[in-house]
Amino acid sequence: MSGRMQGAGRGRGGAMATVRWGGWLGGAASLLVVWLAAASAHAIEPRGAVLGPGDATAALWLSNNEDYAARARGAASSIADIEEARARSGRPTRGAAGDADLTMWRYLVELGAARMGSGDYAGAEPPLARVLDAVERYRAREPNGTGAHEVLARALAVLGELRMKQGDYAAAEPLLTRAMYGEDWPHRSASAAHRGAVDTLARFSLAKAEYGRVDALLSAVDDKTRSLNAHLILAQAELEIARADYGRAEGRLHDLQESKCKFDQPLTARCLQDLADIHAEAGDPALARPLLERAIGILEKRLGPEHPSLAAALDRLASVLLLQGADPSQVEPLVERALALRDSKLGADHVGRTTSLMLRGDLALRRGDPAAAERAYRDALALRERRLGDRHPGVAEALAALGELQEAGGAPRAAEPLYRRALAIEEAAFGPEHPRVARALARLGRLRLAQGEIREAVGLLARGADLQDRRALALLPTASEEHRTAFAGALGDETDLLLSLHADGAPSDAEAARLALTTVLRRKGIALDAAADRIAALRDRGDADDALLLQQLVDVQSRIVDLVVRLPSSRQPEVLRAGLDELERQKRAIEEEIGRRGAPLRIDDAPVTLDRVAAALPEGAALVELVVRRPYLPGRGGAAPRAPGAWGAPGAWGAPRYAAYVLHADGRVAWADLGEAAPIDAAAGDLRRAFAGARRDPQRAARALDERVMRPVRALLGGARWIFLSPDGELNLVPFGALVDERGRYLLEHSSFTYLTSGRDLLRARHHAPRRAAPGLPALVVGAPEFGGALRHARFRRAAPAGAAAPRRSVDMRALSFPPLPGTLPEATAIGRRFPGAKVLTGLDATEEALKGAAHPRVLHLATHGFFLPDADEARAGGAAAENPLLRAGVALASANRPYDGPEDGVLTALEASGLDLYGTQLVVLSACETGLGELKRGDGVHGLRRALVLAGAETQVMSLWKVQDRETRRLMEAYYEKLAAGGGRVEAMRQAQLEMRSRPETAHPFYWAAFIVSGDGTTLDGREVAPQPAAPRPVPAVAAVPPGPRGCACDAAGAAASSGGAAGGALLAMGGLAARHRRRRAALRRPAAGRGG
Repeated sequence: MSGRMQGAGRGRGGAMATVRWGGWLGGAASLLVVWLAAASAHAIEPRGAVLGPGDATAALWLSNNEDYAARARGAASSIADIEEARARSGRPTRGAAGDADLTMWRYLVELGAARMGSGDYAGAEPPLARVLDAVERYRAREPNGTGAHEVLARALAVLGELRMKQGDYAAAEPLLTRAMYGEDWPHRSASAAHRGAVDTLARFSLAKAEYGRVDALLSAVDDKTRSLNAHLILAQAELEIARADYGRAEGRLHDLQESKCKFDQPLTARCLQDLADIHAEAGDPALARPLLERAIGILEKRLGPEHPSLAAALDRLASVLLLQGADPSQVEPLVERALALRDSKLGADHVGRTTSLMLRGDLALRRGDPAAAERAYRDALALRERRLGDRHPGVAEALAALGELQEAGGAPRAAEPLYRRALAIEEAAFGPEHPRVARALARLGRLRLAQGEIREAVGLLARGADLQDRRALALLPTASEEHRTAFAGALGDETDLLLSLHADGAPSDAEAARLALTTVLRRKGIALDAAADRIAALRDRGDADDALLLQQLVDVQSRIVDLVVRLPSSRQPEVLRAGLDELERQKRAIEEEIGRRGAPLRIDDAPVTLDRVAAALPEGAALVELVVRRPYLPGRGGAAPRAPGAWGAPGAWGAPRYAAYVLHADGRVAWADLGEAAPIDAAAGDLRRAFAGARRDPQRAARALDERVMRPVRALLGGARWIFLSPDGELNLVPFGALVDERGRYLLEHSSFTYLTSGRDLLRARHHAPRRAAPGLPALVVGAPEFGGALRHARFRRAAPAGAAAPRRSVDMRALSFPPLPGTLPEATAIGRRFPGAKVLTGLDATEEALKGAAHPRVLHLATHGFFLPDADEARAGGAAAENPLLRAGVALASANRPYDGPEDGVLTALEASGLDLYGTQLVVLSACETGLGELKRGDGVHGLRRALVLAGAETQVMSLWKVQDRETRRLMEAYYEKLAAGGGRVEAMRQAQLEMRSRPETAHPFYWAAFIVSGDGTTLDGREVAPQPAAPRPVPAVAAVPPGPRGCACDAAGAAASSGGAAGGALLAMGGLAARHRRRRAALRRPAAGRGG
């Protein structure tokens, strides 16, 4: 079985769309029946009005509205009681001709609805037919009679729902339409029957992809009624999900959970399934799974394990498990159970079973049986065409699945008409700008690329990419951080395909190159930008309510940090974990509200274009985008299959490679393939190890990495030496100025590097220039904190209870202790003097609380210990880190070593730093160890203090890449500020200070001068561009002539030094060996040099 056939299958959108069609067409629709039963129960007059106040079944109906089988029994008993009473009185049991027997009719409708709610579809029809017959005879005799309108409308709606459940849509539509529009009576729009008809007809129209009709139905209901009715709110949210407006839908559903869906009832299960759809579509199935498991539990408890409503929830869970890469043996029982429920309750010709058939096909592919997959897909296609017509989006999904199967099997000509037909259907159903259309365009573009039709492939993929990028602009601003990151990750396969189109399919095609670079500029770091822009917009508005909301986010983040720190020593870890889950939920809700408020205040809605970015470059400068990409290998067998649930690509993905794209100020684009990522990443690791200590020869490693990366880039730069650099992968952790060129010179001597998250940062710097917050302090300088005793907080010293499950922690923060840093006091004092009016906090005043309370100082300088703790579980086993990396990076402040006895613990994590008010802060300098490190995310930068400061609003960040020495760092910082005061740019001033240190023999080694990089806006503090100045060439010594025994880190961590580097890229230093070397060096030194590490 070839790798491409094992990997073939439907993408994320297709799999979840199948489940939604199944939900609307089959199992989930029965929840409407459940609701109709409940609505009837609440709408009927109390039993006491007819049979007397002591009737027991009346109380049952009013109190037990979730027990549908009991309600059906009660209704039948009540009907029998009425007939018996009338028989004793000599009245006709069926009602006299011409009488409006409303009480009996209402109970009959209730009986039909309750039977349907309990899954007894065969038993539901007779009472409904009896009502309709009686009402029609009554209306024929009494055309002007009143009182029967509502009961007739309710009976029509329930019968229409029954036909819909049975898959007879031709019969269902006229019944539902008549229930909605065909009867006229006073106060019709305010009646429960009318609201039920709106909801049922809306769901019916969603199933048919008639979204305009759903809009009209919901708009016809007055705002107050719609806002109070949970079912209409759900219908509105489901319409938004269908239109891919996930942010708005999620907000509605969360509000509904807080009000009308608090308890375990079928309505709650429907809400949970809708939320799960949003998470799965956004690329985060891990959040969807527990929601679906809870929904299934509710339905089984309330409706029983054989109820057909379970089928849709089971299919949803199966699809989510496939997205997570679960083993087929775990998924198959869910699919087969759903199929059996539908077959037994609805029949083998019911369209809802096509959901299970499509999933059965996916499972067959996972097992390596394409023939079985094709049979399942064709069965689903035939049934959908027969029951839904040949223009339904569900048909398009089955066509696309068959097309991918043909493409993976080496039959592109057979796949092409299937893809083209699917595209036409989805354009007609959703309009030209829906994400399903974008995916259809990408499928067809990928196929045409494999067929060598480059021109058509470029056009198709460019159009699809533009749709996805505009969708990102619409969705990301209102999403939580979790969803933003997941959405950005979900674009990864398509981004790789677009880059492969150029690099592998058409490397000399200028249009393909421009498309590739445009895609990089639009997508790299988009999650970070969306979050930072929304916070900045609210801070700029200056509204008191916005400030309160932002403070709530800060408070929640601080409470999260507090619980995470307490967890290792807790005697009730499960209680703390439950508290963490609740705080994370609150955090997501606040982030979404920030997005909703900030979205109308968008700073820049215009799409990113190459021309706009080129115009933002200073004259003589160039933008260099370094990207990690995976080559797409169409028709290549034997390679590893794509990840389950990834965006559809029947071919294989090759080993990751680096590419460099260069954009010049005149708009020219040049590019180079730099080779496979693995050897480049290894060379980057060698470089960091060579720079981590002053006794190692830096030249070989610096020259080797330059040869692989920057020498090919220099050939593209022409004469440009003013470089705006956006790295990716492990190259985020490289000081490019310390690389050595082919002439033996450090690049620092002839080139300037301004680090960017993405080339979009150039637009942000230009746009944000006039948007300054009210002036804060000229400078806030925090340094030389009084850390306290040698031990960490008292709560850390308590041992975990015997037998307690070990909590999942990266590196236990209780193991950290922070020794004094003598050099930071004169550094803080000297820098404070350079800014008249500056506030300098040292000793016990250098507190976490004071830093959090600062409001956008113009300059913020921190001179203390910094740290980044790699994920220990990931370092050992290579697994995915479960903990937020912003909790593993931070700086130490006053009382960091003392027992915890107040609201702050003396350690400011990156998560807390992200909530600082730095909007309007032009420069943040973290004069500490490893403040530029973090967890590396391909295409999304470094998740650590770097990311936190951008979120907080800082324009420029100065950060370190390894453990630095105290004395030399102080000298570098004093020189940096001196050159800033003389009018130097924020980047050029650092370059000149580093050149000075490089010129001195005792600090010539890059260990001393190259650790700090500058990211963000490189202009002067008054906004002027400063071009880099050339430096005199100097030879690179083989080994720097410095005294032996520098201390890279002066911090103890349970007897071992925490290693530096990003956990995600395999660049971790050997923790044990490094710690042992540090201990030996400390023992050998009389006066060890102080370092600023953690």
